[in-house]
Amino acid sequence: MPPPTSHTLIAGLGISGYHAARLAAREGHVTVIDGGLGPRTKMWADELRAAGVDVQLACGHLPDCRADLAVISPGIPASHPWVRALAARGIPCTSELAFAAARIAAPKLAVTGTNGKTTTVQMLTHILRAAGKRAVAAGNIGRSLSELALTGEQWDVIVVEVSSFQLELGVPFQPLAAALLNVTSDHLDRHGNMANYAALKASLLTCLPAAARVLRSDVARDLTIEGECFSQPDKDLPPLPASLPGPHNVENALAATALAERAGVARRAAWDSLESFSLDGHRLQLVSAEDGIRVFNDSKSTNPDALARALDACGAANDVVLIAGGRDKAMDFAVLLPRLRSLVREVHLIGENRAQLAALWAGAVRCVEHDGLESAITAATGIARRGDTILFSPGCASQDMFIDYKQRGASFVTAIKRRHIA
Repeated sequence: MPPPTSHTLIAGLGISGYHAARLAAREGHVTVIDGGLGPRTKMWADELRAAGVDVQLACGHLPDCRADLAVISPGIPASHPWVRALAARGIPCTSELAFAAARIAAPKLAVTGTNGKTTTVQMLTHILRAAGKRAVAAGNIGRSLSELALTGEQWDVIVVEVSSFQLELGVPFQPLAAALLNVTSDHLDRHGNMANYAALKASLLTCLPAAARVLRSDVARDLTIEGECFSQPDKDLPPLPASLPGPHNVENALAATALAERAGVARRAAWDSLESFSLDGHRLQLVSAEDGIRVFNDSKSTNPDALARALDACGAANDVVLIAGGRDKAMDFAVLLPRLRSLVREVHLIGENRAQLAALWAGAVRCVEHDGLESAITAATGIARRGDTILFSPGCASQDMFIDYKQRGASFVTAIKRRHIA
């Protein structure tokens, strides 16, 4: 365990910053700063103040404080003026993930990549528990590592989902083993270009010995990283259950079983335990199959590669009526053009970038723009015929119209069921 800090500055009062502040308060004085004044931020600020934490909201600049350490929440980029000012003052900065990981002794398995992180983490946690290990998932998956540290519970293994945001300040901990699933266009509005983004993802593995690395074969080739590669299952492994559709879930399962081996679980036993694994909602969730028309909710699709995987999993020759669009993150949507030509009959576009997507895709497929999701659903259900698939796979972030992808997906499912398709 690291020596305690006498004064910790927490930058960012999101869910991870809130728990990091509570964790730091066990060791000494804590100052929390945040630029916002939202209702949830105010609620957390009140709770922390009641516990003796100094909280400063609506901060336009870095306050004068003599902190020993600054813990940067993942929502704050390394380029933020606060981070630059901290560096100028000689105050070391670390990520919330690194701060909390140093205060939890249990061995950790880590997963990063553009798509499939959460599913792979959940698969791996399921495998470990099926093998009788006390395992828990944390990190970018929703439960912060600081929250785990606060519980004081003991685990055999912690499975950590790691985002590129959490790697900007350096590799946050030394895992027992780590997997890099894929690197495709995403978050370029924050990282600037694919080279920067790929380097951040790869950094989680490059600090490990080759024997601790698990990565998809094309990623290994493109980034020239050595380690155990996967792309197709061994011939002696049975097919995954139908509830885990698409080649991308095969890749997720291969990564999960390879990491489980590093924790002492035999690969065949790990693979077989996935027979009882269930995907979270909003991931190619079959909402309806009435009148021979399949309707899928794939709201977790927040980048072009996720949309491509959905089309590969459920599309055939021009039988997909697609609903897509949302908030762009400086991503490359041109990569979807071949699939749109071969798999999609019509696209109904929503969100901030609907006009941009319509202009880009119009040469490949008929595109219709809509002001809202309800209008797009009405149009899509109106043209779908027996044998078609209605696919809601936005390929974009949700925050232009919704709180998150879960609210977006729930809105889609509710609207479909209201039309008595389900």
